[in-house]
Amino acid sequence: MIRLRNLLPLVTTSVIGAAIVGAPAQARAGFALNFSNLEGATIAIDSSNPDSSSTGSFSFTPGTADSSNSFHITTVTGGTGSAVGLNGNISGSYNIGSITPSGAVQEALVTNGGSGPHEFTIFDGTTTLTAQVNWIKITTIGNVGAINAESQVSLTNFVYTGTNADLQRLATESNASIGGVAVVSFQFTSEGTLSQLTADGSGVHSTSYSGSVSPAPAPAGIVLALAGLPLVAGYGWLRRRKAALAA
Repeated sequence: MIRLRNLLPLVTTSVIGAAIVGAPAQARAGFALNFSNLEGATIAIDSSNPDSSSTGSFSFTPGTADSSNSFHITTVTGGTGSAVGLNGNISGSYNIGSITPSGAVQEALVTNGGSGPHEFTIFDGTTTLTAQVNWIKITTIGNVGAINAESQVSLTNFVYTGTNADLQRLATESNASIGGVAVVSFQFTSEGTLSQLTADGSGVHSTSYSGSVSPAPAPAGIVLALAGLPLVAGYGWLRRRKAALAA
């Protein structure tokens, strides 16, 4: 039989080792702001090559009734709902890299283009929440597409000094974690693969879109490390207890 004093070091080592190595870092957050494009606003994919390493680019055009913004918050998951109806914008242009096909799936890395700033913003009527954007990857499966489909950290450096409860939570929890996660989805009626959208001379392809933004969950490695603290503390107590009894 393995005695407790021998078992605890093994368990503690396993927990700390798992924390160092890490586990799958992301999970869906329970709090999210869901959004869709304003009337007349689109995601516009331009087949023109912005530089020698890009196949095209995309940007988000403003709405017809609000030239400063491109989307609005439609629902809030797990929050107060105070952000519903607020308008926001995704500024800047984003370059599409070389396309990698895998069956029906096509994907390409995304880098920030020369037109900036590259910001995700939401306006509460008085104060604007801002965050820096890094979209990471664009993916299509047939005519359906997504930006950051793998839900990686795509927003950093949140700034918000207003009083809207949902925006306060988004900024506070994102800055306390490793950033925020924004995901955008879109669909074309025809010719919607990355290869078709970026084909030389095919022009600009525009369509509606929707998405969500949420704080990134804490990396699982940190959670495991915190979970291991009681084991470490317990093992230390046992050692001190044994020494006291032997004295």
